[in-house]
Amino acid sequence: MAVRLAIEADAADVVEIIHQVGREERYLVNEGEAPPVAVQARQIGAMSNGSSPTRLWVATDQANKVVGMLEMMRGSFRKNAHTATLAMALMPSARGQGLGTALMQAALKWADDASVLKVSLSVFETNEVALALYRKCGFVVEAIRTHQFFIGGKYVAEVQMARWNPARTDVP
Repeated sequence: MAVRLAIEADAADVVEIIHQVGREERYLVNEGEAPPVAVQARQIGAMSNGSSPTRLWVATDQANKVVGMLEMMRGSFRKNAHTATLAMALMPSARGQGLGTALMQAALKWADDASVLKVSLSVFETNEVALALYRKCGFVVEAIRTHQFFIGGKYVAEVQMARWNPARTDVP
């Protein structure tokens, strides 16, 4: 298994991850909607050539099929260029194998090297595995939005978390 930056040829696998994980309705707000493969490929191309502030990492299995992804979107205005927001999804077959940790390490290294001060994310309170991973990676809870989502017949809180760049001395 490997983690690397996405390339345009990964677009179909990325779209399939969004479709499948979104339809599970337990991990993503997205309910399985994804752009067409051609659009996703163009977006990945823009990320790859530096014309987009977004980066996409993928995790591949033994057969080199993309089974996980982490997207980090850097703030695109002067007011928020010091921040980035991330979102991650793993196929069911890829969970519990350390790929989430590997994706996080790659993305956080990029953020730290790019002098991003703060990386933020949001997670359902019911996703205990993800909450533990994020805490392990240095994220802390900034806010909890109670009853923010309705999943499986129950209201679920949104947990907003952030990690400050440990190398930056201007952290509040």
